[in-house]
Amino acid sequence: MTHTGDTRLNQITTLWTELRVAHNDADARQQHARERLLDRYSGAIYRYLLKSLGDAEAAHDLHQEFVVRFLSGRLKGADPQQGRFREYLKGVLYNLMAEHRKRCQRQERQPIEELPEPAVPCVLQQEQDELFRKSWTRELLSRAWSDLQRREQETGQWFYTVLRHRSEHPEQRSAEMAEALSDKLKRRMEAATVRKWLERARAAFSNYLIDQVLHSLAEPTPEEIAEELADLGLLEMVRETLERRFSRL
Repeated sequence: MTHTGDTRLNQITTLWTELRVAHNDADARQQHARERLLDRYSGAIYRYLLKSLGDAEAAHDLHQEFVVRFLSGRLKGADPQQGRFREYLKGVLYNLMAEHRKRCQRQERQPIEELPEPAVPCVLQQEQDELFRKSWTRELLSRAWSDLQRREQETGQWFYTVLRHRSEHPEQRSAEMAEALSDKLKRRMEAATVRKWLERARAAFSNYLIDQVLHSLAEPTPEEIAEELADLGLLEMVRETLERRFSRL
């Protein structure tokens, strides 16, 4: 099981129906549904654990513990009526880390009365909330980039190449970009052409990012999608595309 966030993620569409199947279906679909859910969220989970614990070995161990519990059906209780699935995941991971810290303290033979309660202190919880939000945001962005790259490979449209170059060289003007991309693509690019490609690439990327957020919510409305994007700090990046997209509904 990979947890880099860079493989197969763009192939997964997570819906709440998948979650229900993962915990309720007794046939072979059950395991497949769990594996699909795990593929979708595995990268964000691992990166969050690694950042929170600051220990690669401990993050790996807890990630594997999460995998075992999830695939065995021991992580239930996620309800689409009770909020976002990422909030449920965050609660599960808090508990895993609290259990891990208590185990470590027991190994150090501290008196049991000195062990902290599982509840996360307010300040620490705020820090962990922010860590999880950043990990989730990175996951969504990674998938949107993967979708854009796959589109380029399938269509020959240079959306990924142009937008990636722009993100890596934000200081370059259109003429400088045209020169650099001409060398990279082995064909002559004019500044006006680069501006046109860049505009189309941004729109495509925005749509892919909106799709990723849409699939992470249960029966989302346009307002809920906008709220989630704002919570993740992504709304301004896609606002124009979002408004244009839902104005057609």
